[in-house]
Amino acid sequence: MDKQNIILAVEASTSCWSFSLLFGNKQIGFGNGDKQTPLSTFLLPKISSVLEKTGKKISDIDLFAVSIGPGSFTGLRVANSVIQGFAKAAGKRIIGVSYFEVLANSYVFEGNICVFTVFPAGKIGWQNFECYEGIVEFSNEIQIENLGNFFQRQPQSELLTDIETFKKLDSNLIGKHLIRSVTEINLAGILGQLAALKRAEDVFSNPNPLYFSF
Repeated sequence: MDKQNIILAVEASTSCWSFSLLFGNKQIGFGNGDKQTPLSTFLLPKISSVLEKTGKKISDIDLFAVSIGPGSFTGLRVANSVIQGFAKAAGKRIIGVSYFEVLANSYVFEGNICVFTVFPAGKIGWQNFECYEGIVEFSNEIQIENLGNFFQRQPQSELLTDIETFKKLDSNLIGKHLIRSVTEINLAGILGQLAALKRAEDVFSNPNPLYFSF
């Protein structure tokens, strides 16, 4: 990645949202929130504050990145609208990154892992990832199925989710599955780094919210 690139990334797949301002590989600005500081109210003021503190303007941003879920429809809609507005004003490109890809790259593992999140009405979304020599790649498309069926069918291999989802799980349903969880506090930083790699590979996308709302 060109070290001069300035990237603004927003991750809002859950109520624990975050954004990151990156200069090359270095995070120079950061903000986050939760249910008490909702995205719709606090995202724009916090981004404005970070830009002011770092001496940057929206026109200085080289690349915009945003989560495309699966996740909270409200969070994805607000984040995508804000990023699309910024990108249009700055005349720059947007890269959308899967929330599962962000989670998989936030956790250090070797071999295989299944990343998942829980939806309403007893549904679960999941995707398998492989990591060899530090390279993380998905091995299937995102799947949606009944929560109970997933844990009954899923081999007792390592599973990964975010802390917010982990807290919702019924221990009786989980059984003997080994479930790892990661904090959502700064997933936007990882999202931004992934977007930079996709830009280097000349992979661009028009972000659109995916799947279900929480």
